[in-house]
Amino acid sequence: MSWKFWKVKEKNAVDVQIEYIRKDISSLDEKVEVTNEQIKRLTRLQFKSAKSMEEEFEEIKSSLQTQKEQANLISQVDEYANKQHHLIQHFIRLLDEMDHISAGLNDGQEAWRQLLEEWSRNLVRSLNEVGIHELDVLGEGFNPTVSEAMETVEIDSLDPTPRVPYQIVEVLKRGFVDDKENLIRKAQVVTVKEL
Repeated sequence: MSWKFWKVKEKNAVDVQIEYIRKDISSLDEKVEVTNEQIKRLTRLQFKSAKSMEEEFEEIKSSLQTQKEQANLISQVDEYANKQHHLIQHFIRLLDEMDHISAGLNDGQEAWRQLLEEWSRNLVRSLNEVGIHELDVLGEGFNPTVSEAMETVEIDSLDPTPRVPYQIVEVLKRGFVDDKENLIRKAQVVTVKEL
């Protein structure tokens, strides 16, 4: 009987150990199940995150492409504006030269004077078409923001037309503004001296 007792006791001890092992296995199964669930969630989250990052990278790539295109357009506009500025300055220099030549002609060269005046009118018209306008300062009072006095004359040296001090009596070089009244070049003028 003692042998059976020990066998039963041994069996009971094994059964208890088996029961503990079953509980450990059950607990491990639960932990594995929870871990599997967490892995699934993390995988879904990682997928969503990767998809979101991919979309953000595409947006950034598109934005950079747009910025590059805008920079290219700005560069082209700047280049066009620079060329237009140089062309305008060239036209203004041509007007200066025609005015200078016309002023140096004598009375016997009236045909040349008329031709130069016609060319000058055409150039001024062309400048007007691109938004550049000649300042009308002749006969006006001197305004240092749009004119530069190159010389002055005595009032009694002029014809009998009523003159006042600082009145512009001659334009040596024309002045110009753009459509927005931004000064392109001051007019160089001759004014009446102060009394």
